[in-house]
Order: sequence, then C-alpha cells, then structure tokens
Amino acid sequence: MKVMGKIGFILFFIYFIIVMIISFIGIDIHNLRISSLESGKSNFVPFDSLSMYFLEKEHYNLDTWFCSTFGPLLLFLPMGLLLPVVFKNMQMLRSVLLFSFVLSVFIEVLQNVTQLGVMDIDDAILNTAGAITGYLFYTILFKKTAK
Repeated sequence: MKVMGKIGFILFFIYFIIVMIISFIGIDIHNLRISSLESGKSNFVPFDSLSMYFLEKEHYNLDTWFCSTFGPLLLFLPMGLLLPVVFKNMQMLRSVLLFSFVLSVFIEVLQNVTQLGVMDIDDAILNTAGAITGYLFYTILFKKTAK
C-alpha cells in the first residue's frame, strides 16, 4: 500500500470511528441528543420526520432543526469523498450509494436494537444523500487533478 493509500485508510478509519461515536453515543449540542430521543418512536415512513421538521420548524430551535435536517447529510458527506479515494472498488457512484445506504440502514437498525438511538429512515435517506454529495465533490476534485 502506498503512503497516500495508508494515510487515506487511516483517515477513513478515524472518520468511521467518529461516525459510530456520533451515531451511538451522540454529541451534546445544547442537549440536542436528549431532545432527539424524547419521543423514542421509530420512523419507518420516508420523509415523515423531515416533513415535520420543515413544516413545523417554528417549534424547534435553530440548533435542533439544523442538526436534525442537515446533520445526517453532513455526517456522511466525507464518506462519499473518502470511499473512492481509499478503496479502488468504490470509485463508481453505484458502489458508494449502495455501501452508504446499507451502512446507514445498519446503523439505524442497530440504534433501535441497542436502544442507543431512535431508528429513523429519514436519517438513512439523508446519510445516503450526504455520501452522494461527497462523491460529487470527489468527481470534481478528481477531474481537476487529472487535467
């Protein structure tokens, strides 16, 4: 493995650990983690919690609203950027999309089973969208460096 490959793998590993910590232990932004777990109800209906956050945004403080709507997207953005850099078999959008979606659903199910979070299909959708966005950044950066 080349030096850049080793550095990329180490960065990906550190990033992956951070994703797991945020997903299962959480981050405390003005007790955001506690407030997001108040209902304790799983959401299996796509866009249900997202539409609630957008249609009733006046009921949430800005931190909670932003972290609930854009947090999962931003959390997985580096995934879409790092996967194709570190793993040669992840250089196609389809591979990044499939990996990020399966990982997101796995995390959501594990949160539900361990009760270290609340399963929300909207988080899996936003995580996947974040990975796709990261992949788009990868393609832009890759094309610029290839020229």
